[in-house]
Amino acid sequence: MTSEAELERKFFDAFPDRFLGSLIRLLAHNYKTTHDRCKEYPHSEAHDLRPHLRRAEIERDVRDLTTRYPDIQADAEANRRGTSFYTLVSSNRIVLTLSAVAHPNILVRRACFRETYAQSSQLEMFTTRREPPPGAKIYALLLHGPDRKDPSRPAFMHIAFPDARLRKYLHSIDLFARYFALVYTLWPAQSAEEPIASPELQPRKDARERADEARRKLADDEKKGETG
Repeated sequence: MTSEAELERKFFDAFPDRFLGSLIRLLAHNYKTTHDRCKEYPHSEAHDLRPHLRRAEIERDVRDLTTRYPDIQADAEANRRGTSFYTLVSSNRIVLTLSAVAHPNILVRRACFRETYAQSSQLEMFTTRREPPPGAKIYALLLHGPDRKDPSRPAFMHIAFPDARLRKYLHSIDLFARYFALVYTLWPAQSAEEPIASPELQPRKDARERADEARRKLADDEKKGETG
């Protein structure tokens, strides 16, 4: 049976830190530019247009981003009826699609292509003792959504692994918590007294504690090296 740690290892083996950092910057840029471009419309039209324009620019730019990474591929794929397109990102054993949701715990809207990837991926290995066959794929979703107080910013970016029926997420990785230093660079607090505009952008307590522990361990190792 595959553990959460093993599932995360497979994901980060497929998508290195450099790529994920660029992906966070890409979404930050697209959220800001699409929000600004919609200002020329009345609020009612801007409200309806913004998510469609944001989706189009994010998916286009994600495909462009992957051209810089020879081990990562992204293609525009048509749905089963040929009525719309989505971007499929693949690397090693991971296949990934992107979805905008209001909150990272909300299940994505049902779609034939998502159901197909979820059913064909081997996430049974996460809940059973059966090991997957060689070359089996793992399906993941990049979930993102706007900050309610400031829609020019994404409030979160999570990697979620759905079960075979798209009824729940078996595991989720909070990218803003993992890369909180980068997030603070993109959306710094106005002053030491003022918090970041959205509390959802602040790193989770457990992420801060892991970072503090890593720094303490590094300092201890350096002291041992000096006295050894």
